Amino acid sequence: MDWQTPWGWRNQLPRFLEVTVKLRLISFSFGTSALLVLALGAAGCARRAVEEPPAAPAPPPTATSAPIETAPPIVEAPPPVTTPPDIRPAFFDLDSYRLSESARQALDRAAKILREQPDMKVTIEGHCDERGTTDYNMALGEQRARVARDYLLAAGIASERMQIISYGEERPFDAGHNEAAWAENRQAHFVVRQSMLSGSPAASPASR
Repeated sequence: MDWQTPWGWRNQLPRFLEVTVKLRLISFSFGTSALLVLALGAAGCARRAVEEPPAAPAPPPTATSAPIETAPPIVEAPPPVTTPPDIRPAFFDLDSYRLSESARQALDRAAKILREQPDMKVTIEGHCDERGTTDYNMALGEQRARVARDYLLAAGIASERMQIISYGEERPFDAGHNEAAWAENRQAHFVVRQSMLSGSPAASPASR
């Protein structure tokens, strides 16, 4: 290349300009590519940041609530059961319906209870021991029940509150066959038929 002559330099000028332009284009292309790569990388990061939402915070620990203790239901106690007063029987001697002193004392106590309980009604049962015929003992038992009722009538107890019945030897209180058993079976026995103490009419033995 002849740079000394004006014509040599002028001849090479277009080529020099072409090379210079190409180099600048190449440099610009590399710069643009680098910028594009950086821009795409930044956009990808931004998109990834948008597409991946932050993880939800862990729920706070729940406090374990203590079980609520409920008071047991209040159970009302049943009302006390009141039994009719104990009316003791009147005992008799062998083959007799005469009231002894101990029999009168038993009937006095029965009259007192009946006066204190004006709604009480009773049945007076006449009983005998096993000795004697069935008919004899039935009649004797009736006499014993009747004399007990008459004594209470004289003590002021109304007749409609008392009724009598004879069982003779049919319902012994003691199944023995000796003097003690026979003495126990000779009696006028009281059965309460109605009393306001029990809340409703009911039959229950006053003493057995």
